[in-house]
Amino acid sequence: MPRILLSFSLVVLLAQVDCTNAKKSADSVCDNWTANDKAALDRTVDRFARSLDPKRPMNENTKAIAEWLEKQPCIKQVGIPADVVATEPPGLDLVVTSRDGSKRTFSLLFGKDNVKLSNSY
Repeated sequence: MPRILLSFSLVVLLAQVDCTNAKKSADSVCDNWTANDKAALDRTVDRFARSLDPKRPMNENTKAIAEWLEKQPCIKQVGIPADVVATEPPGLDLVVTSRDGSKRTFSLLFGKDNVKLSNSY
């Protein structure tokens, strides 16, 4: 019986940690956006972009980043351009609009070894 209780407690603890990490992601995007902390916001977006599988098609990774950003409570809309920037590796700019109407553009690069943020403005 103690093993079952211990196993259940561990599962509950892991679920709480996962929920806390998801909340931290939303908090950091929105907190950093509101505070106009460009460096911290860029690190958060870059960390998510680098977590993606670069072997997936570029449009799938683009959609994953856009959907992740749109799940943030402070984000109203993410514009995905039709054209890819002719660079090596290929890149594109996501135009993100917050609920307060402010905008930021995130320039992303889609290399064979990683997906990453190259710049924002």
